[in-house]
Amino acid sequence: MLTLFISSTIRDLQVIRRTLSNQIEQQLGHQVKLSESIAFDWTGEDIIQSCLREVEHADVYVLMIGSQSGMAIPDHGISITRAEYRKAKALRKPILALVIYETWVLYRQASDQLSPSIAAFIEEVSQNFGRYFFKFSTSEEAVEIVRAQLSHLLKSYLQLNRSVREMEYSVEKEEAAQDYYRFVQALFRYAQHDDRILSILAQALKTGDIFSQEYVPQPIVNLSSVTGSTLYMLDESNKQLLLTGCTGDADCKPSYEVDDNTSYVSITYTCNQTKLFVKETSYDMKEMIACIPMVKQYVLTLHFLVKLEYVSEYDPQLIMDQLYNENKAILHTLHLYLERRARS
Repeated sequence: MLTLFISSTIRDLQVIRRTLSNQIEQQLGHQVKLSESIAFDWTGEDIIQSCLREVEHADVYVLMIGSQSGMAIPDHGISITRAEYRKAKALRKPILALVIYETWVLYRQASDQLSPSIAAFIEEVSQNFGRYFFKFSTSEEAVEIVRAQLSHLLKSYLQLNRSVREMEYSVEKEEAAQDYYRFVQALFRYAQHDDRILSILAQALKTGDIFSQEYVPQPIVNLSSVTGSTLYMLDESNKQLLLTGCTGDADCKPSYEVDDNTSYVSITYTCNQTKLFVKETSYDMKEMIACIPMVKQYVLTLHFLVKLEYVSEYDPQLIMDQLYNENKAILHTLHLYLERRARS
């Protein structure tokens, strides 16, 4: 049995919510969490914390966007429904996203009749789900969409007698292990070819949405996969940082003076701290360059494109922290490899 959390405004979608809940529980045998239900757990918390906690406990998150925005969370500028969606996405829950057909038409027409907050919410969801953002007009259509998508989930995950959450974790863990194994192999196989090592490193690193660490997790930016990477090594006698490896779309300049205060490589080496630099590209996208000092002799650069900015202002350190935490094993292994090479 799965637990589904239905997330939407209540006033405009109450009948659909109740119909969907009844059909899922009576015909499919799954448990449904509705915030208006007398069985909903409100113990000792405010409404926001209770809803976010239930999202965390759910196996599947069902989003329905109607014609109303819903109550906004003080000091956050977003509705409770939107916060629930971001929580589910941050936790990598299976998400079924639905929107009332009439609301979708107004959005596509950029109509003034549609609330700007709803239009922004639809835009955010569309960026992630595209053609899997399902449209419906009646309760019956919503039930059939959810029934079909749950069937796909069950076939994919529960045939192996695992819960959705366990299966997702297992797949992610296996993929991460394979990426790590390929990278370690590259360190031995291409010990004298830093270009190849950086190429495999770039493929293995995890990027995507970067989230804030607030009470309500909010996406800050969406980063592309690594578009380029370089590795520079100190030439102490000439006081230069020399390029030892380069891959992808990166500025593969052969060397930098150590005291060059216009170079992100030199600045990173001199202060011996991770740095994040931002520059505009010729195709109207921001490029972020994460610079990581290693073993007091090396500087690694990782280049990304900013695919989407959810907020206009944010702390760059949050990006560096999440990039490091998501890729800790690989970056630490590279550090140990370079440390050993520096001693040889």
